[in-house]
Amino acid sequence: MYVRSINLQNFDINRSYKTPTFKKTCTTTIKNFGKIEEKFVCNLINDNISQKDEIMQEIFRKNSCGRKYGGYLKYELQNFETKVTETVKIEKLDCSWRNIIRIEVNEKCNFVPGDSLGIKCPNNSFFVYEIFKLLSGDSSIQTKTAFEYHESSEKSFQRSENTNINVAKFGRFSYLTGSDSDNVQIKLEKEEKKSLESVNIDSFFNDIFFIERKGMISTINNFKYIGTLYDFFKYQFDFKIFPKKSFLNALKKHICKNVDIHEMELINMKIDYLCCKDGSQDYFHLYTHHHTLIDLFSFLKCKPNLEVLIEFAEIVKMRYFSVCNEFDKNIQVILGVMKFSYPLIPKISENNKILENSENRLKESKICSDDKKSSILTDFSIYNNQIESENTSKLIENEIVKYTTVYGHVSDYFINAVQNGSNKILIETIIRQNKLLRYRNSKKSLLIATGTGIAPFLSFIKNKNLDDTIWLIYGCRSKEDDLSSVIQPERNILDSNFLAGNCDNADDKNNSDLTIKVPDNQEILKNTAIKTDIMNYTCETYKRFHKNVVYSSEKFYVTDFIKKNANLVNKYCSNDCNIYICGNLNMQKDVILTLKNYIVDIKDTNIFCDNWS
Repeated sequence: MYVRSINLQNFDINRSYKTPTFKKTCTTTIKNFGKIEEKFVCNLINDNISQKDEIMQEIFRKNSCGRKYGGYLKYELQNFETKVTETVKIEKLDCSWRNIIRIEVNEKCNFVPGDSLGIKCPNNSFFVYEIFKLLSGDSSIQTKTAFEYHESSEKSFQRSENTNINVAKFGRFSYLTGSDSDNVQIKLEKEEKKSLESVNIDSFFNDIFFIERKGMISTINNFKYIGTLYDFFKYQFDFKIFPKKSFLNALKKHICKNVDIHEMELINMKIDYLCCKDGSQDYFHLYTHHHTLIDLFSFLKCKPNLEVLIEFAEIVKMRYFSVCNEFDKNIQVILGVMKFSYPLIPKISENNKILENSENRLKESKICSDDKKSSILTDFSIYNNQIESENTSKLIENEIVKYTTVYGHVSDYFINAVQNGSNKILIETIIRQNKLLRYRNSKKSLLIATGTGIAPFLSFIKNKNLDDTIWLIYGCRSKEDDLSSVIQPERNILDSNFLAGNCDNADDKNNSDLTIKVPDNQEILKNTAIKTDIMNYTCETYKRFHKNVVYSSEKFYVTDFIKKNANLVNKYCSNDCNIYICGNLNMQKDVILTLKNYIVDIKDTNIFCDNWS
């Protein structure tokens, strides 16, 4: 993972930009209580919180392996409780158009098909490295070395290179202590006043901090946190937020001290530009190009202190994924990996005279050197401004722009787990009811899905009543991307008994595939786990189930299938039929419009869609 450059496309150094006035909207409290014992932590909790023993256990929350996880965080209006649970299986499914990961957690719970599992994952250690370097204020500390020992489990005790810090391993945590710290006793009534401008490595890992933010206009963003700074930035702080303009304006006071006055003026101009109306397009590029706060701090050459970070912090939010398992089984979800690729702009020497962040896309460039011609085949190359002029006699040293891949927050965590072959990792989870796309008892159901939108319908089908009839219309790119293969191979025949919901009288002679078939690896995705899933279901499960799969690679979509088979769909939906739609928003709108145009007497009350807000 790298720090990515930010490109201001419309910034004009010769213009002046006026920044709007920002008012401070919240107050923050940050206290460092040092290395206090666990039994003293309850005294840090506000008196209006009852059940202090439970809260104290939550602060030093442990999983089944006895490891701490993430400190204690409480929202002002929080009315739900999350659990720390361990995954038991993480597997990548074969899919050509996108990385698909199936996750099974060591937890069972009551749910209704359509409900979701909320997942909150730790941040990538790269971000924690970088934020510590900002807070430490000491570039001489070999941060990465210390963190490598912190994360490593190979040796139980080591000494970090180039530091006077001892590193002792106990479970997931390393305790980093100086030579004099063993005899230090810290009491609550004698709180040490330590600078928040500079946080040393011992304090970052071991000291207990009390952090509170209140007074936000949206009270849901008020929170309290008790724990180490490492845990706060590893498990709670969101590095991938879209920064508010007031945050950008506050960074003016935290530009690095080694920046000369002319460069400081330029940085202030860039901040003014991003905060004003003229810079709106580039400001929103921070979001659309998935830039992180680390990218922003590097671009603006600033080192915000802890107080500023807390004032404008966003807490990592739960990401929700549809539950797709049977009742009384471990919870399973399917994750479609969010992946974005961007060119990584390399550092360029001054004599190249290249404007910052400039890039040229070249399919094939013929560039003349002093004595010969050479043909360069590349996707991205960076050259000096002489290349764009008529004089191309001088070949500048060619630096290839490498691509960096940016993943979504949850995707990043599980992709690393897959690459490392890890099946058991810790996550925070919660079950959320889906009030819209939730299975309702009816004689017949029509399920329409595309891509990973099939996930909630897997649970619909696996847990349906034996006398309920389900028809699935599923769209994907190609046969290799058919996630419905975890259920049953496609059946091509629809008879009148099935359409009427009377599958008991279906003609077995003409419809021999009404009973389940276990396909071989040539018929479905080449994944033994999927084949096992199919074998686990009985013929009775699929006696009242039918599916049709359409492939967008053939320029045929679920809406086209509905139009082509409008008479059959009309007949199936005629009596007591609920219609469920799951896919991206555009797909949902197109399907609803098609249904209303082609299906007779369809009622809005019988159509259910997922809520993507």
